[in-house]
Order: sequence, then structure tokens, then C-alpha cells
Amino acid sequence: MKPDGWRIRQVGDLFEVCKFMPFCVPSARWLVLGTAPSLEVARQAIDMLLKEDKRPVWPEVLG
Repeated sequence: MKPDGWRIRQVGDLFEVCKFMPFCVPSARWLVLGTAPSLEVARQAIDMLLKEDKRPVWPEVLG
């Protein structure tokens, strides 16, 4: 299982900016912080979040 950190999930035409927490119960592993209209905007949001939180980000888009 991957470590916790920021992720981008694609849901339809939108991209969710999520915090992945692998040690939570399955229904609470994904904390969705917001949605973005494009992958570029979602990555910019994560870049801003990483300035606050120094944990690693996994760049892949999960479907």
C-alpha cells in the first residue's frame, strides 16, 4: 500500500484533490479537499498544499 500523501483522482470531467490516509478505515481513507476543472489546476493546488505539508505527493491520476 502506498504511503499517505496528496493525490489527484479523476471523477468524470473533474479532478479531486485528496489526502490519502492508508491507515484509516476504508471509508475514510480519501479526504477530498476540493475539485478542480483540469489536471493542471489540481497540480497547482497540490503545489500550494505541499508548501504547508512536506509529505510526498504521488503524481499519477487515479480513476
